[in-house]
Amino acid sequence: MDKKKLTPILLMVIGLIAFLLSAVIGLIYTLKGDIIVPSVAGVLSAIFLYLFVDYLVKNKTSKDNKKTRQPEYVLLGLYLVVALIMLPFNVHFININILKNAELKNAGHNSLGTISTLQEKYQDAVQDSLKSMETKAKRLFNSYRTFKRPADSDELSKLLKMGSSSINYGSDSGLAKSLAVALEARRDYYLLDSFNSRINTFVNNQTPVFENWEILKVTESYIEIDSMYSSVLQAMQALMSGGFSPIIKPVVKVEINNPFWSVTNVGIGLLILIILVLAGVHLLILGPYLVAKTPSKLVQVRPADMNDKKGGKMEDYVL
Repeated sequence: MDKKKLTPILLMVIGLIAFLLSAVIGLIYTLKGDIIVPSVAGVLSAIFLYLFVDYLVKNKTSKDNKKTRQPEYVLLGLYLVVALIMLPFNVHFININILKNAELKNAGHNSLGTISTLQEKYQDAVQDSLKSMETKAKRLFNSYRTFKRPADSDELSKLLKMGSSSINYGSDSGLAKSLAVALEARRDYYLLDSFNSRINTFVNNQTPVFENWEILKVTESYIEIDSMYSSVLQAMQALMSGGFSPIIKPVVKVEINNPFWSVTNVGIGLLILIILVLAGVHLLILGPYLVAKTPSKLVQVRPADMNDKKGGKMEDYVL
């Protein structure tokens, strides 16, 4: 194959890769990280577009005089419809991966930072609760040993959630064992260890998603971050009984799973620029068809002496 024929084909391949890659990734964002449907759609589209352009080229270069150009125009109209259907996904890819990428990464990191801050506050609040419990228990214990008031013993029993007979009032260290058991039970009640473990695991797993911009996970990550934030906030509010001022998580204003949001919010100037770029990509895809030449038609005419009964041969002339 000579260079003149090879160049349009190579440009078509480049155009196909650019067009389908942007559309497939835009579809992945829309389907919240699903890879199967976009991959199948991408492969089938690549095969279809290749055969589509190949048919257009063969139809255009056909030497059959009886063939018309009408099928080509119908197919080009169909191609335009397909391009318009895929346009939102192409725009979505450009918007998310290029225009809004830095904003989305920062929002993801900041949201994880907010959750980590809430975790620290929750941990501090639990420790304050345990310390308050310990201080109160020691005060009641010493008060009962000094004044023998039943009310102090009853309140201490309720605080430690154990019978008064389980508390050794006979020695200064009599409270230590009972208090240690009660504090551990309170710690388990607040699920502090599992809470910290869950948050740490979550933050460690989600951080690389935004650092490496893992396309298959980012959409779900924002949903999971919202869920985790709500969960931690509820735990904080339950622990602190309304005395907690929540830290507001950064709001992601980009609808990452909605391609039509990108089309309507990217801005008219940028949208026109993106459409022009995509138009160039489509010209690359249609390159082999556009550069293909329609062969000249051959017609037969009789020479000037066509009325001469003795001679006159039909000759081919190029029109």
